Amino acid sequence: AEVISVSGVEECMEIFAALSKDQIKPKFIEALACRGGCIGGPAMDNKLTLPVRKARLYHFTNAPEFKREEEKREVEVNLKRKHTASQFKEVTPTEEEIRKVLALTGKFTPEDETNCGGCGYSSCREKAEAVCRGLAELEMCIPYMKNKAQSFSNAVVESTDNGIIVVDKDLIIQEFNPAADRMFNLKERLARGCKLDKFINAANFRRAWKTQNACSCQKLYKKLNLITRQTIYPLAKYGVVIGIFTDVTAEERRKSKFDSMRQEALTRASKVIREQMQIAQEIAGLLGESTSETKATLLELIEIMQEQEGNGYDTQN
Repeated sequence: AEVISVSGVEECMEIFAALSKDQIKPKFIEALACRGGCIGGPAMDNKLTLPVRKARLYHFTNAPEFKREEEKREVEVNLKRKHTASQFKEVTPTEEEIRKVLALTGKFTPEDETNCGGCGYSSCREKAEAVCRGLAELEMCIPYMKNKAQSFSNAVVESTDNGIIVVDKDLIIQEFNPAADRMFNLKERLARGCKLDKFINAANFRRAWKTQNACSCQKLYKKLNLITRQTIYPLAKYGVVIGIFTDVTAEERRKSKFDSMRQEALTRASKVIREQMQIAQEIAGLLGESTSETKATLLELIEIMQEQEGNGYDTQN
């Protein structure tokens, strides 16, 4: 046949394999990656089978309205194209190169090769060969990217200064990070698998699971000499409750010390003000007495001087 039309990746690969072996010599090949062509593409409604889609397409194209639209179209399209063959040399990767690519995605043994097909290739090895040829990327491996994301999340949880405790719906401790261990000494007390109530008050965890609402508060643990700001929220989908604890002991101590200093300063200021007011009142009293005595003395002096002046006039007369 001079014109061949195939659909689906497998049929396309078979046609290309036959073409490379000179088993067929068509002038034109229509190769559609989607089975059945575009009507079998990912954007179509997958609930419909391929025959049903074809039947609907046939019904639509034979409708009178569609025929009238076709008659109105008088667009000339130049479909001539000229193609020049280019030399392509396929490089076959070595076994060492393939194993190296597999190792980069966490596949060190044949048992690690899940062959899930999520990358679009039938096997992990086939995908590794495609990576070596430059036809695929490492990030196309779904399990690899999932593990990478989980590793990143674990690194964040392990390195954060916030304590994280995960319990199930029965308040049995499932996991905790190093920060939570430092706060509550959980590791040495073999906390994993034990009731949370055995180590700390779990009332907020119980309330969060019962109400299925997150709660935030600040709590003092006297025996541990610890003050935490905590947020506790449930994950009903996974049947767990997660508590995030921030150690604010130093912050609260600084705040308490500042409050004490402020209170002491206010007390001392009040004392100084009272003492100053008392001194001012005493000074005012002394000043009042001194003024009265001065006034009386001056009046007596004026009277004496007036009397002396009167006596002088009498002597002259």
